Amino acid sequence: MPLFSKKVLIISPEVYPQVKVGGLGKMVAGASKGLTGLGVEVKVISSEQNIYHSLFLKSTQENYRLLGKKAGAWCQDNSWQPDWVWTHDWGGVWSAAEFRKTNSSPILWTVHSPIADSYAYEYEYGYGYESEGEGEPIDWGDSFFDFSALVERGISLSSKLTTVSPAFARRLSRSKLFAKAKKITGINNGIDYQEWDPQKDSLIDFNLKNSWLEFKQRNKKTLQQKFGLPQISVPVFCFVSRVVPQKGIELLIEVLPEFLAKNEIQFILVGSGSRKLTRCIDTLKQRFPGKVGVRLAADFDLPHQVFAGADFLVLPSRAEPFGIVVAEARKYGTIPIVHLVDGLVDQVKDGENGFGFQGHKSDLLLEKLYQAFNSWQSEWQYQQFGNLNKVASWEAAVKNWLGLMNERS
Repeated sequence: MPLFSKKVLIISPEVYPQVKVGGLGKMVAGASKGLTGLGVEVKVISSEQNIYHSLFLKSTQENYRLLGKKAGAWCQDNSWQPDWVWTHDWGGVWSAAEFRKTNSSPILWTVHSPIADSYAYEYEYGYGYESEGEGEPIDWGDSFFDFSALVERGISLSSKLTTVSPAFARRLSRSKLFAKAKKITGINNGIDYQEWDPQKDSLIDFNLKNSWLEFKQRNKKTLQQKFGLPQISVPVFCFVSRVVPQKGIELLIEVLPEFLAKNEIQFILVGSGSRKLTRCIDTLKQRFPGKVGVRLAADFDLPHQVFAGADFLVLPSRAEPFGIVVAEARKYGTIPIVHLVDGLVDQVKDGENGFGFQGHKSDLLLEKLYQAFNSWQSEWQYQQFGNLNKVASWEAAVKNWLGLMNERS
């Protein structure tokens, strides 16, 4: 592939592992590594600490503008002219606007966060967890800015508009918010093969050798021990994500009591979020001792052992632009059970490499949980381990991003 884009400046509120927050940080880290491997000179301008607040707080805009200003100053001080400036998510519009005051390089804007099919922003990202209203829909009527105008500004500033999966790109294309966008390109994320390697991962107890079955069984015992659960041969389901409504945790809380009461299973949750929802999880743990293990914290190491030992990952998200946690779980042979929405449509094919349901309803989720339970230790499940392991690397994914940058408008 000819490399016309030799210099790429990435402006992001987070980059893994310096600022560990979510999928965006992992994407920036992976994409920058992949671009560098293809001979591109990459500079990442990011915050040194978590700058996320509710999007309607004025300090949020100020923080993003400071990132754009910092990026512009760095380019001037180092006489460095990027071929592309890559900004991310809603706050990236403010960064791009600030950068444009001193530099005319073309802007690639990537949307990572879910939206509604209307003018309202669907879910607050909720990285601050201070309020009981964490993750609830926002009424922009009382906001200090017009969100639709922010999106229009992003469209006008950017030469290329992208998102992190083809299915989510189609969702954006149908949204009134993006009516003025000429084209929205969806490119699936990848994962870091050096970090997520079942054969070499130092964060898990037993590495993959010749047998997937042995890999899962031995790591399951370690996982059960870590969470104080009986080390018995039962299917283990897990949820690893932010504990906020966007991730469908309320739907899961609704069906788990019946599912746990009627079946010999174990359930493990790792994540932090809304106090209201985490209290529900604690109640569930007390009600089902020996069946439920909980780690209510944002932990980026523990999921390695969880995915190595668990049989199924449950992610019934209301919206999910990509769902990097699904890709990571699949790499370790953990079968996904998901609401087929946005980027999860691109990753999971019901009955082929996982279980998926359409329509965000509790009875549909419960049906898929039972299908997964009945598949446990069947020939079908064992056959999936190899299929699940076929997840794109960042090196492969970034070729698509670079190809887009090299396209003529």
